[in-house]
Amino acid sequence: MSADRLAPAVRDLLRAEIAAAHGREVSFVARPDANGLIVEARVVARGTVDAVLALPGIAVRGELLLHNHPSGVLEPSGADLSVAARLHDGGVGFAIVDNAVTDCYVVVECPRPRATTRIDAIDVAGLLSPSGPVARALGSFEDRPSQRDMAAYIADLYNDGGVGMLEAGTGVGKSFAYLVPALVWARENGERTVVSTNTINLQEQLVGKDLPILARALGSGEHAPTFALLKGWRNYVCLSRLEQAFEQVTSLFEDERRAELEALAAWAARSGDGSLADLPDEPSGEVWDAIAAESDLCTRLKCPHFDRCFVFQARRRAAEADVVVVNHHLLASDLAVRMVSDNWQEAAVLPPYRRLVLDEAHHLEDVAAMHLGAQVSRLGVDRLLARLEKNGRGLLPTLRSVLFGRDDLISRATRDLVQQSLVDALATARRAADTVFTLLARRLEGEPGGAGAGASPVLRLGDEFLGDAVWPEGLDVALDNLLLAFSRLSEGTETIADRLTLDDPSERRAQLLGELRGVARRLQQVAAGLIAALRPPPGGPAAVRWLERRGRKVVNVSLAAVPLDLAPILKENLFDRVETVVLTSATLAAGGDFSYLEARLGLDLPPSRLKVREIHASPFDFAAQCLFGIPTDFPEPRDDEAGHDAAVARVVV
Repeated sequence: MSADRLAPAVRDLLRAEIAAAHGREVSFVARPDANGLIVEARVVARGTVDAVLALPGIAVRGELLLHNHPSGVLEPSGADLSVAARLHDGGVGFAIVDNAVTDCYVVVECPRPRATTRIDAIDVAGLLSPSGPVARALGSFEDRPSQRDMAAYIADLYNDGGVGMLEAGTGVGKSFAYLVPALVWARENGERTVVSTNTINLQEQLVGKDLPILARALGSGEHAPTFALLKGWRNYVCLSRLEQAFEQVTSLFEDERRAELEALAAWAARSGDGSLADLPDEPSGEVWDAIAAESDLCTRLKCPHFDRCFVFQARRRAAEADVVVVNHHLLASDLAVRMVSDNWQEAAVLPPYRRLVLDEAHHLEDVAAMHLGAQVSRLGVDRLLARLEKNGRGLLPTLRSVLFGRDDLISRATRDLVQQSLVDALATARRAADTVFTLLARRLEGEPGGAGAGASPVLRLGDEFLGDAVWPEGLDVALDNLLLAFSRLSEGTETIADRLTLDDPSERRAQLLGELRGVARRLQQVAAGLIAALRPPPGGPAAVRWLERRGRKVVNVSLAAVPLDLAPILKENLFDRVETVVLTSATLAAGGDFSYLEARLGLDLPPSRLKVREIHASPFDFAAQCLFGIPTDFPEPRDDEAGHDAAVARVVV
């Protein structure tokens, strides 16, 4: 331990800042030179070193986080070691000094910059040749020159960075064309690629077929390619919520749902995946809402089921994989979280990544709009309120039953608050929500539909909507009542949760209160969505707002407000931050021109990182090999799904 690692000017700076903080902890980001001498430093936080973790991205690879121990003892604490481990993963070192800056203990040296190994584009393409390892692994192999060309272009994008748009017609084999460079890059550089798709079918093809074949073909004794499928939280069952629901089944659910919960508990005990895809039958929304994993309800390491948690098992597999397969919704959720938290280096919804493949890329804009905007539906509001109470079952009846088992002053006062405030506010919210959505549904009558025959009615909500006749018909008062009821429910829930946490901090009580707080947070999000769509404040960011009705069997009125122009948002927060981005699909260009999609995604905004625009035509002769028919006597699939499927089967088979 020696302060000789610090240049004199840096020592003086550290002493001055620590003295200005009256000897309390100060955190600095420092830069060492090629010989390890720390030659620059800047203050980034005052307070305990943990505070630095609230500033993700504050240090970059090759820098060092340095802070003082006022005690003069430079032995790293548990918190120090935890922070040091997390920073080291991002290539950042960690050191401690005393207040007088006479000693400096480097806990973790800055990892040496890892030299990037370029991959040979011709060699990568050769892996897909008739004599290559992929052909040998497949046994029967059809040579596809356009597939090799596409793989070579992508290899160059990995080497040099930038964005590439590569349209690949049906039959090109685009998945192998981007997966082979991704796996070769991972082998040579130890860096993952995130592959995002729009459809479940393509995800299943990648993880269930393509990647296993390529892992066999490209694996060796020195490196075995790895891959993982990562889904959103709500795709997985939460063992803690399942256990809680099982214990409180009589107050949460009506009789017909109890057998379903028992079946789900038996399935969860034997499932190795714990996701909806592993279930033989789709669960009811009511039960799955009560047991699905939710990020804001998760207690992480404090959970007794953490070691077996299906969500974190999947996240651990993804953190170690060469290729992580996700869908556009999960990618957009990750982007939204990173934008809010300004976290561009650490894990968010997804592990950190610098290489991204967007398959079915023409869907990205629509999916991003859903996650970067606000959406509210009648069915969503009804289900949220039903979590609190429906037919005498739900979280409020469960809370009442818990409180009736106690006769202390806090429990009696809380019972009164539940009955007099929350139950009344819930009834008001239901009445007001019914009025709001009934008026909006009536307003939609006679409005034209969206694109396509038989489409549901859609109403664009412009500034003139504030003068629409629906407001004096009752929407104004009903919306105010609904927002007030949501506010009362949220505030009452938080009051009860705070009060009971102090009274009984047990794990079971904490889980129930966590569920209540989760509903309160979602009510606040719904309120914000209603305001954004129906009554946006003046001077806010430009947005597209609309009202629509969907469904025939179960009619659902929904509202949406999304940013008017996603292009600069996507450019700044996605395409300019990720080192390599490959956009591919069978349909990216219009008439051989990429300019429309470029403009929609912000890829044409200066300075442009777009380096490749290529169309790889389908090898199929559609005119000679395809028959295009338009049946006129098929049942409409939305009216008679079974009849439509049977008619298709008769024609095809």
